[in-house]
Amino acid sequence: MSAVTLQVAPRRTRVDDSLSVRIEGLTPYAPADLVVTTTDGALRVWTSRSAFRADSEGVIDLTRDAPLTGSSYAGVDPTGPLWSVVGDGTALFRKQRATPLQYRFAVELGTAGEVAVVDAVVRHFGHRVVEESVAEPGIVGTVHRPGDRQPRPAVLLLGGSDGGSLNHAASLLADEGYVVLALAYFGVEDRPPTLAGIDLDDIDGAVSWLLARPDVTGAQIAAVGISRGAELALQLASDNPRVGAVVAVAPSALRQPGLTTNFSDFTHAAWVRGAVPLPFNGSKLGMRDWLGSAWGMLRRRPMRQVESFREDLRHPDRVRRAGIAVERCTGPLLLVSGEDDQLWPSAEFADLILARLHAHGRVELAEDLRYARVGHFVAFPMGIPGMPPSIDLSPTSFFSIDFGGERAEHAAAAVNAWVRQLDFLDRWRSGLDPAPPALDGLPMSTAMLDDLHPAPAGVSGAAERRTR
Repeated sequence: MSAVTLQVAPRRTRVDDSLSVRIEGLTPYAPADLVVTTTDGALRVWTSRSAFRADSEGVIDLTRDAPLTGSSYAGVDPTGPLWSVVGDGTALFRKQRATPLQYRFAVELGTAGEVAVVDAVVRHFGHRVVEESVAEPGIVGTVHRPGDRQPRPAVLLLGGSDGGSLNHAASLLADEGYVVLALAYFGVEDRPPTLAGIDLDDIDGAVSWLLARPDVTGAQIAAVGISRGAELALQLASDNPRVGAVVAVAPSALRQPGLTTNFSDFTHAAWVRGAVPLPFNGSKLGMRDWLGSAWGMLRRRPMRQVESFREDLRHPDRVRRAGIAVERCTGPLLLVSGEDDQLWPSAEFADLILARLHAHGRVELAEDLRYARVGHFVAFPMGIPGMPPSIDLSPTSFFSIDFGGERAEHAAAAVNAWVRQLDFLDRWRSGLDPAPPALDGLPMSTAMLDDLHPAPAGVSGAAERRTR
């Protein structure tokens, strides 16, 4: 056997770009393992292991070869070794900052061990993206924008009940030509500690602040949210005509209750406008609920919350009281859901949204995108191509949470939905007003992310982009 070589190209790539992995110099038809390792934002190690068999020339090419049975993924997929990495099973893959992911590719040959190693960098932007911290009255988050100083459409990015801001996702979207505010609307300093009593007047202020920036064009922004963030985006668009397009991922058709430190009390409003709590679908866990949860843990059954939300849908009075008036939205809506969502019935919520629009003669507002065998974290900004899917969580040996879906289906949905979301936003921004002529007064306390994370020695700049 000649010297084994491992080629990974490009070695500096964007997370949603295509990838080429090729192993040469193997004995014809010899088995070999490809082991890929990375570390998430919480410094946890994640690994995939895929077994292959070389062809008659001693070559393994992931653009044509599928791994053998028992590998981390199945089928021909050059990005399979990336999204199929797994950790210790106790936590989700954590990534919120726009820092790059470092991957180590290694070829292992039985008792010979590692015979070839290549390091690669996977990033959330391919061109220069500027990052600015924001700490205005009522507004906390981070703005990500292209570094060319041209006027761009603005996007408000809203995370879910985990809080914080999704800076890695904001950077990816900014690389597509948007000024993106990743808003931290609770759970950070100077904002409410929990998802309860969120003042929508403050969110309106963030919209106005975005539109007043000299690098933002148009009279409206787009809002992109997931889960509770999708609920917020739909509520905001129904109240504020300056919010145009909405991408609602794993949406709710109803205003759900606020979440406090008391996990059995769902009697507080999540959203407040003008100091008035908005009506919501409230409840309080009783003894029967606690006993059911305890029995499930004793039987080692994962927790699935979807049925409790389905029960709410059987009460028309709750639906009427808490329903979001999506018919008042002024821009187009893209609803993205997984049909196997085990957290809440997002596909059924999408049906309710569509039915409400139909009842008001506004069904043309919405596009409906849903995926079979896919759960709650179906798409961007949580489901990002090339990153590990979030389908379950096991905080302890006796307690786990099932978010629904299968890993391979999630990976495929993340790619498809990302392209569809970009197409949707491109069509929306094509109808915006022309850009203002002047660009001055931009904040000076900015970080140029491309300069902060230079390419490894001998590696070219931005990755060759996949044709969409």
